[in-house]
Amino acid sequence: MPKPGLKPLLGVLLSMLLLVAVPVQVQARGGWFNPGSGEGQPSGLSGPTGSRLQEVAPPGAVEQLRRQLDQHRPKLRLRSPDDSTVTRADQVDLVLEVDDWPLRDAGDLGLGPHVAVQIDGQPPVRISEAPDGKVHLTLESLAPGSHRLSAWAAYPWGEAVTSPGATIQSRLHLWQRLTSTQPDADEPWLVPIGAATGTSDQPILVDWLLWNAPLQNLRDGDQRWRLRISLNGDSFLVDHQEALWLKGSNGREGATLQMELLDGRGEPINPVFNNRLLRLAPATAPRPAWMKEHLNERDLALLSGAPLPVKEESEPELEPEPEPVAEPEPVVSEEPDPVSAEQPQPSEEPSTEHPSTEQPSTEQPIVEEGISENGMVESSEPAPGDETLTPKSSLGGSARELLNPDGSLRQA
Repeated sequence: MPKPGLKPLLGVLLSMLLLVAVPVQVQARGGWFNPGSGEGQPSGLSGPTGSRLQEVAPPGAVEQLRRQLDQHRPKLRLRSPDDSTVTRADQVDLVLEVDDWPLRDAGDLGLGPHVAVQIDGQPPVRISEAPDGKVHLTLESLAPGSHRLSAWAAYPWGEAVTSPGATIQSRLHLWQRLTSTQPDADEPWLVPIGAATGTSDQPILVDWLLWNAPLQNLRDGDQRWRLRISLNGDSFLVDHQEALWLKGSNGREGATLQMELLDGRGEPINPVFNNRLLRLAPATAPRPAWMKEHLNERDLALLSGAPLPVKEESEPELEPEPEPVAEPEPVVSEEPDPVSAEQPQPSEEPSTEHPSTEQPSTEQPIVEEGISENGMVESSEPAPGDETLTPKSSLGGSARELLNPDGSLRQA
């Protein structure tokens, strides 16, 4: 059995555990939609008045780019004009120095890291080039009088980098200073920041800069300011600066985003400068690249301002050597031997040196030979010496033997 007095002690411990566990659970959910006593009440933060809004995690590509870019520590410095300078001209040449922020225009993918410059409540000008490490911007069509300037290093999707030195604010005066038209140097003023596309693609980025915000939460219950955010009629309160991703409104019809800076009692603080309304155009297709769940290596490099990856050249595959193909033996045409061609071909029936009989040729005339009185054989053939006049005879047998080689009659 438990000892007397142990029960109350256990009850106290259990109550303390419950009190500690509740804030931890709320913080794990994001810490934005904390329950409170209602809108405008100083005792806490209120949840959304409607049921359509939901805080979600950033897109996967945003987380990829953030990890890649958080290795940088951007610094912005205003070179000209100096803060609160009176410029006696119809335009202002603004020069900002940018360090450690890889500005990049990613072409069809949109803007990479860039610098945003805003004058008063005008839409911000987004700059992605600083060839000499400086941003040059000519401010034209400014009305004479006093103006406020904000500039910040921006992620590709438009969110402001809030590390020290990444944002600047200043005041400038055209022709002369006008009092009561801008917040004083120590007064808070609000700069709403939306996505770089300016559209209502889901989830919607909700971000802001708050200059000269009063210090708060130095002790329990010390809440000196709150920001009331309303998206298409659904509203909630926040008490610290951190970008939100909200889902639930109909992005195809556009959206209205309102931000109001309130004091600890729920009353507006300088509403002329701190009650701002943004109109987000209907969502467009295709969706921005940073809305994807994953970026490939090339798109990640383009949108983060990193060098493009170099494709490793793979070693060429060795092609197998072709097997040798047996070439056909050349066919040698039988050509007649030029030496043998010049020599007469032997006849099929070789003739004997001394034929017994010889038939007279029909092609050659028979030469009539006679014997003269002195015993010489007379012939009508031409004299020897003419190559064409070779002695020919049709005599055969013993009659040929009676003649000498020169054709004369052999003496008995």
